[in-house]
Amino acid sequence: MEAPAKEQPKEKPKEPHKLIVSIGPHMHDEENTAKIMWTVSGALLPATLMSVYFFGMPAVMVILVSLISALISEAVTQKMLKKPVTLSDGSAFLTGLLLAMNLPAKFRKELGKKIIITPGLGNCLFIFTSKEWEKVSLKLSSSETDLSFLKADQRSFNRYMFGRAAEVEVDSIGRILLPDFLKDRIGLKNSAAIVGVRDRVEVWNEDAWREQKEIVEKLSEQLAEKLANDRQ
Repeated sequence: MEAPAKEQPKEKPKEPHKLIVSIGPHMHDEENTAKIMWTVSGALLPATLMSVYFFGMPAVMVILVSLISALISEAVTQKMLKKPVTLSDGSAFLTGLLLAMNLPAKFRKELGKKIIITPGLGNCLFIFTSKEWEKVSLKLSSSETDLSFLKADQRSFNRYMFGRAAEVEVDSIGRILLPDFLKDRIGLKNSAAIVGVRDRVEVWNEDAWREQKEIVEKLSEQLAEKLANDRQ
């Protein structure tokens, strides 16, 4: 009589490969979002204090409004989406601070809704407020009756300044769009150097500004002495 065949153990079905999907970074450290955000905010503190020092209460108001708006916007949005409110991580605070530092408050206030951009002296552009541009126009006139067209040199310079001047609108957050023909004049492409000079703002090609600074730094003592002698 034959012995009953032993049943072969059934092989366990192979588990399907699990694909684990996660966002980067995949290397973890003690750093977290809150620490990074507050560290960056701390790094901006000196610049924030200097803006308050130079521009006073208008800067304080811009900073406060920007911070409060960013904090409230994030809190309301998270509440609407039924997510935990995470204001303590500092991301909304940093967003508000960066928004406030976008453009100096005093300059933004004094710009008005329209500005005048003209070719400058040297490889730069001049930006004037409408009020300052009126003053410049009067200074370029030889008299109250404006007979500047009678002088050849003044005619040429007036053509240079007035002929290519452009009126540009300033948007609600202080941005302006430079006309292409003025950008091409100074070879402006991706970035620019913005320099405040008393009654105007100058826009430079970064390379040209670097060269200009080096020249002026070398001649600074001679220039100062010459200016002093001219005033005597």
